[in-house]
Formats: sequence, structure tokens, C-alpha cells
Amino acid sequence: MSKTEIVKEFITALQSGDMALAADCITDDFVFSGWTPRPLDKREFLALQNELRTALRGYSFNLSDLNERDDRVEAFIQIIGAHARDLALPTFGLPLVPATGIDVFLPQERVDFTFDGDKIKQMNVESMPGGGLAGLIQQVGSELPIPPRLREIKKEKSISLCHPERSEGPLSGERSFAALRMTLLHRLRLTRKTSSLKWIDREGRPGREASPGIDG
Repeated sequence: MSKTEIVKEFITALQSGDMALAADCITDDFVFSGWTPRPLDKREFLALQNELRTALRGYSFNLSDLNERDDRVEAFIQIIGAHARDLALPTFGLPLVPATGIDVFLPQERVDFTFDGDKIKQMNVESMPGGGLAGLIQQVGSELPIPPRLREIKKEKSISLCHPERSEGPLSGERSFAALRMTLLHRLRLTRKTSSLKWIDREGRPGREASPGIDG
């Protein structure tokens, strides 16, 4: 059996729910990546496929344009199906998504199948906007939770934008805008009787005056 035929048999098994046959087409250290927030091992992948097939009536990969090269097969998939049953994906921290009846129609995605002998060792899906598990979840009216580490990164970026003096790097801490403000305040004095600013040079001698907001 050629590698192209093995890929077809594998995808057909997933669509029909024959997980035993699908498991026999892949290696024990099989890795599925690109379509989910993180790579999945063999057990996690088969569990995900079983859940998707159960929740989506008419679940299909629409496998097309297969091209065999050495130890790999390149192809395209376009997952579709009607969300007829509740979707449960606890592996990704997603609460139960009640059936909506919505027809899921993902964009076409490029996929690479890498072989080890006559079994598929890796299945990598090329990420694209609106695709993957995130795209599927969005189409049924939900979204994937943000991983904890990603939440921390977004929070740090938000703090950095709002408070540049707290940011890291060459302009951080006392070397950043905070130090610059202190330097300017030390050399500018606002008189009580006027709204002008007096410039004080490095030796403490007053210089010319300028009204606030006006570049003299």
C-alpha cells in the first residue's frame, strides 16, 4: 500500500469513527500539531477526533490534492459538519458547548503527513486565519480559553504600554522616563505669581522664561 493510500485509509477511518483502524495507521509516538493550541499525542488526538465526529453530523475532512514525496504526503483538508450534538473538550479547558445546529465550514488548510516506515508519525496542519480548532469553536459561538502563560504576557504588555517606566529593557527603571521626568522637574521651577517656567542651569542660575505649552 502506498503512503497516499495509507493517508486516505487513515482519514476515512477518522470520519467513519473506526478509531481502532485509525490508531493502527499511526505510530505510538505520533504527534498532531498546528490545528490545536498545543501539539497532541496519539491518545489525545484520537480522543479529539472521536469527540468532533460525535458532535458534528456529517463530519468530513474533505481530503484533496494529495502529493506523495519520499517519506511524506502533502494534501489539503477542509473540515465541515453540522453541530448537532453537545461538544465537550475538557482537554482544552473548554466548557460544554450545547448543540447549535450550526453548519461548521472551515477554510481549506494545508497538511503534511510524515511517515516512519508504513505508519504516519506526524500530522502537521498549516495554521491560517479562521482555521483550526479555534475557528471551529468560534463558528459554534464560543472561544478557546487563553492559556495562563499567554494571559501573563498580554498583561505584561498592557502594563508596559500604560506605564513605560515599568517596562524592561534599556529604558527600564531609573534609566527610563521616570529618571527623565525627575531631571526636568529639578531644572524647571514654576513661580507662584506667574504661569511662566524658569529654566535653571546646571549651576543653579536662572535662565530665560517660557510660558507652559509654548516652545520658545
